[in-house]
Amino acid sequence: MTKLRKYLGLALYLYAAFYLWTFDLSGDFARLWVTLQEPSVLMVFSFLGLYPMAYALYFLRSPMVQRHGVKASVFGAFFLGAFALEWLMMRPLDETLNEPSRWMKLTAFSLMLFTVLMTLYGVIFGSFSAYWEAFQTVAFVHIMTLDFLVLSLWAWTLKWPDSKLKAVPVIGLLSASS
Repeated sequence: MTKLRKYLGLALYLYAAFYLWTFDLSGDFARLWVTLQEPSVLMVFSFLGLYPMAYALYFLRSPMVQRHGVKASVFGAFFLGAFALEWLMMRPLDETLNEPSRWMKLTAFSLMLFTVLMTLYGVIFGSFSAYWEAFQTVAFVHIMTLDFLVLSLWAWTLKWPDSKLKAVPVIGLLSASS
């Protein structure tokens, strides 16, 4: 699984560098402001804030949290997404999980509830065609979507307690943390 995580991370880095190098970024921030008002884009953007919290809850249960790089990597994911977790996910992981505390269970449940609400908001009020247009025209949305996919695929490569929710982005990782 470590090789899969390495290749996913490397592919994300190379693609992002190539895409940003060739994409016309003029006016991108103005387009981004308008685009973030689209519920489906806001949904995925919020997932990128939820994933670092889910990864933090997962790794807080692991003995790996004692290493400084793990804390920095998980904290950096709030700002850089999968780009910050790359260092962590390319190494063999000690996935011995301790029993979650009551605080962790409550936090995971709260985050799952927020994830469900954001999903409903994005699916009910959002538009796939508007998201697709933003994906093609706004570099941030393009890279953000790929970042979300890599974070989801990395979550599937982690050790899991028996969970039928493993395949559900964000919620699956949170269910492993509670």
